[in-house]
Formats: sequence, C-alpha cells, structure tokens
Amino acid sequence: MPNANIAAEARVSQEYLRSILHYDPETGVFTWLKSRGRQKAGSVAGSTNKETGRVTVIIDRRKIKAHRLAVLYMTGAWPENDVDHKDVDPSNNAWVNLRPATVGQNHQNKKLQTTNFVGLAGVYAPKHTRKFRAEIRTGGKARHLGYFKTPEEAHAAYLAAKQELHPFFIRHTTGVVS
Repeated sequence: MPNANIAAEARVSQEYLRSILHYDPETGVFTWLKSRGRQKAGSVAGSTNKETGRVTVIIDRRKIKAHRLAVLYMTGAWPENDVDHKDVDPSNNAWVNLRPATVGQNHQNKKLQTTNFVGLAGVYAPKHTRKFRAEIRTGGKARHLGYFKTPEEAHAAYLAAKQELHPFFIRHTTGVVS
C-alpha cells in the first residue's frame, strides 16, 4: 500500500468515520450523515474508478478505498493486509463479499486475463505444440503442471493444483467457490 494511503488512513478513526458516514453492510454503500461542501446529507459517498472499478471516498481531501473503510467501520481497526472481494467485483463492498487476504491470496481471486486466448484460467496454448499447457503461480513463481490434449483437461489439472495450493481463494469460470 502506498505511503499516502497509510497517512490518510492514520487520520481516520472508527469513531470519526461513523460520525461522518453511514455504511450499509448489506449493500456496501456509504452515505454522508452530514452535508460537507458539495456532498449533501444522505447522498452516496465515493466514486467508482473507471479503470479499476474500485470505489474511493474522499475524507478530508484524501482518497481512501471504500472496502478498507468498510473494514474499519465494522471492526474498529484498519485491515493489516489486503481486502479481497469474493465475487471479484471491486465495486461490491457488501460486508459478506469482503474478506482479509494477503497480496498473494488476493491475486488468486481475479478475473481471467484479457491475454488468455484459451478462455480458461491456468491454460495456455504454446504455438510450437498442438497441446495445451497448464500452469499455476505460487510463491511468485510459475509451476508447470503438464501438457494436455484438450484445454478442459489442462484446466482440470490447474483447478486440482489450485485446490491444493490456494483452497480458500478459488474461482471457477462458474463463479466463486469460497
């Protein structure tokens, strides 16, 4: 986390946060309790970044991510590490959708990369072969899982390895498992 965020977070306590904002744990939406400049009491706080999809709220001229504010609001403490969105939607800050995670765990629960032309996580189609390669990343390193005749077989090998290595941060193409 960049130092600017740490400084911004250090200035906001749960008591102060609850005095200026209301958080609805079911919807994940923050609303202003009092009018503050152009922000009127009752209006939705924050804006969604068009590139990342994350919601940020400006408090005392500092941008703070709404999912981190939700943790402070609900627990009374800032999250020690990352906060993962279970459904991979960075704008869904409903309390049941948020969970603590390390940076590595958070990377395990992400959408399929746009450069993946096979359409299945962990599956690659090298040009020099007619087989499909399965690979998983763990500890910052790629782990080769083998070559397979079909993309589905390669994906099955990837999911088996993911179940073993990252059991709480598995995302299938059909949705979130845990």
